[in-house]
Amino acid sequence: MKASMVNINAVPKLNLKSLFKALLAALITSIILIAVLSALLVFTSLPESTTNAAIILVIILSNIIGGLALSKKMRANGMIAGATSGIFYTAALYLIGAFLYNKVDINIGTLTMLIVSVISGAVGGIVGVNSK
Repeated sequence: MKASMVNINAVPKLNLKSLFKALLAALITSIILIAVLSALLVFTSLPESTTNAAIILVIILSNIIGGLALSKKMRANGMIAGATSGIFYTAALYLIGAFLYNKVDINIGTLTMLIVSVISGAVGGIVGVNSK
């Protein structure tokens, strides 16, 4: 039986343009989902106590979309692509928040968001690389 050779140059590399597009897709998804959540809070009897859980859900869904977008472009290494997308999503939100509130605060919430973003981005990356 003959061993097959693998061309390591055939695996697409992560490029900034694809990463930026995935980040943009995740941020736009976040904006849309937060707008929907806000409308639900204003126009329905949805209790405000559900806000924290809903925000976590927004982060998860946004990172899945970002991971999907990046891994579809790369067509390989979906978990790494998605996790990278999650890291950049968290960094972007953190920088936007720091700019808007003129305050830098790293706490357990920041770490939680990073972990949730990396895991959900990786899941999106796995799904994206395995879909056609």
